[in-house]
Amino acid sequence: MEAKLIQVIQTELRVVGSGTDRSPKRTLTQYWLPDGTLLAEVDPWAIEALKRLTGILAKVQQATQMIGGQPASISLLGDLTFMKQSVQELSDAVEVISRIIGKC
Repeated sequence: MEAKLIQVIQTELRVVGSGTDRSPKRTLTQYWLPDGTLLAEVDPWAIEALKRLTGILAKVQQATQMIGGQPASISLLGDLTFMKQSVQELSDAVEVISRIIGKC
């Protein structure tokens, strides 16, 4: 492995997002080579979306643990509400992740 110190330009885009829950206004940090090649983009909302996705998956896994052959649940309505919210949050997180992957 070889390590080399290189010069990088850091920029901050202050007006990103439409201001909705699915696309909140936020600051993106980008890192560029002097020749204009984009190296990386840091989107704090995408990072939070990944954290939420991890938490949602853990909750879904916990909610579907089998006890005596039946899913553990406290109430059907509560479970359905939770699942609907989880599906929406998963959808939002997947959309953000897809945009990130599309930029690679």
